[in-house]
Amino acid sequence: MIEAVKFWNEPNNKSHWDLELDPEWRLYAQLVRSAAQAVKAERPDVLRVLGGISPIDPAFMVRVQELEATADLDAVAVHGFPLDWNLWSIHDWGEKIAEIEAVTRLPVWVTEVGVSSFGAEEVQEFGLRRSAELLCGRVDRIHWYSLYDLPRAWEATTRHREFFDAARKAPEFDYLLGGSGWDDVDLPSNVTRLGHVPTRGHNAFNCSAHMVLNINRDSMARFGFSPPTRVFEAAGAGACLMTDAWDGIEMFLEPGREVLIADSAEQVNQHLRAIGPVLARQIGERARARMLREHTYAHRAVQLESLLEARLRAAA
Repeated sequence: MIEAVKFWNEPNNKSHWDLELDPEWRLYAQLVRSAAQAVKAERPDVLRVLGGISPIDPAFMVRVQELEATADLDAVAVHGFPLDWNLWSIHDWGEKIAEIEAVTRLPVWVTEVGVSSFGAEEVQEFGLRRSAELLCGRVDRIHWYSLYDLPRAWEATTRHREFFDAARKAPEFDYLLGGSGWDDVDLPSNVTRLGHVPTRGHNAFNCSAHMVLNINRDSMARFGFSPPTRVFEAAGAGACLMTDAWDGIEMFLEPGREVLIADSAEQVNQHLRAIGPVLARQIGERARARMLREHTYAHRAVQLESLLEARLRAAA
């Protein structure tokens, strides 16, 4: 049974709405008004909700209300991933909800909140527990975001399917799959499911394989310039790293020399067949040297201090 309909997803995020075509959200407001009236006429019992916004921006909420986009709506929605993408603390959830409540008469729903699986399980557990503490009873609806919310019969739009396609198309290779969340996935016969790999086992995992394949989440690949921790871990362990393509990778590793790029299952297997153990070791050693030379925690601390000092000087 359909209980509610949201109109669009993250309309104030340029990854989901073209601000060059509609810089003032007039077209978006028109879309919401028309769609809400149509749903109300056809199914008045179905709740009508503004597309979840990300970032959580009260100015955007004021703008769409000025354009009467919320006239026939029952609620507005927000999205927040403070442990992954957002530049605010998970402890600020209450303040973020209050910012939107201050500018709208409608109830606020949280229709996406979650913790990415590329972090440690301890972080995911903390994020789930703390989010529940802050949001349960604070808002009417909370939706924990997960790919597995989709019915298994549906095609999931995720790059991780490329890994399974590569394995199916190259039965002569053996693959290891580390990480949680794959227990109910039908894997090819040449893929061994390892389950959660604890932090203390990351180096051993990365060093044990001929190559290590990194596949970014769709959102990370779309925005680029921010590789996940596992890229640095694998390269720092001297692994021959292969990854899907994303903008900015050359800022961290040199494609073809320090990292291999694969845009498809076919390219994954091309690399596996073409790169022997000697060349794979050379690529891994060059990547490790680059990590130690430019990408340690010490390097990042110096960069952060430099940025903060520059801001302080500019403000003085």
